[in-house]
Amino acid sequence: MPTIQVKEAFTLTHQDRSTTEYGVGAHTVSDEVAGHWYVQHFIQAPAAVSSDTSAAEAEAAAAVLAKEKAESEAATAAADKAKAEAEAAAVAAAAAQAGKAKS
Repeated sequence: MPTIQVKEAFTLTHQDRSTTEYGVGAHTVSDEVAGHWYVQHFIQAPAAVSSDTSAAEAEAAAAVLAKEKAESEAATAAADKAKAEAEAAAVAAAAAQAGKAKS
């Protein structure tokens, strides 16, 4: 049975309408589940994880993914903050310029 490395949690609905939740990390699944088109959207590239991947390697890979996601989110937050500060500075400058024009 192959092991998949889930990079984003998801719920898979099977043909019989039952569901299975998959959290971030390594999961040993059937070939059918591993190849499912929906599952493919939430896992690392199949070549990156194989059925002979050890649990420790899978956990390490999950930790790296979690760290990369956190770093990406932090970078996005910093960029959003910088953009907001720049917009606030532009508004303040425009208000100051308008105030000088009135004088």
